[in-house]
Amino acid sequence: MTKNMKPESLAKKLAVAVLSLSLIVSGFPALAASGTSNVTVSVGLVDKMTVTNGGSITLDNSQADPTVSGLLGPATDTTARLSYIHNKNVNKKITAQATTVPSGTNDIKLDALVGFGGGSYVTLYQAGSAASAQDAVTAIAAGVYPTEVVTYRAQATAAGTPVGSATNFAFTITFTSVDQ
Repeated sequence: MTKNMKPESLAKKLAVAVLSLSLIVSGFPALAASGTSNVTVSVGLVDKMTVTNGGSITLDNSQADPTVSGLLGPATDTTARLSYIHNKNVNKKITAQATTVPSGTNDIKLDALVGFGGGSYVTLYQAGSAASAQDAVTAIAAGVYPTEVVTYRAQATAAGTPVGSATNFAFTITFTSVDQ
């Protein structure tokens, strides 16, 4: 015992030490600080499409079949690519429509087929008239479709599309995504 320490003071210190040790040993939780934080993740609606230009389709005597009323074609082009992404909770569809069509006399028939693992051709233009928007692809689930091939197919007849020399008939095709 130290010279200035009283026995009851030593007993008190010893009691505090024993009590502290017993609390730690008994599993009494140690004092600690804690806090919480909330975070919100906001997901925006995504519906985006890009389409590259198609190439050229040539209808000439290389496809001409004089036994079928002078049919020119069909001939195809697979240059265009369609890329699409959406995250909507309902399926989407893509429509196709000839929104700019050539002037002049022609009986061209222009069809389109958009990849997506199947489907069939839809007619966009026939004999001087553009069709209304056609369902080119249906039942598109949310996801990314990076490089779908767009196949354009054209045909005409020699008598129905007369030209003085090689003539270009230009079309603008508009693709639109729509909720299904």
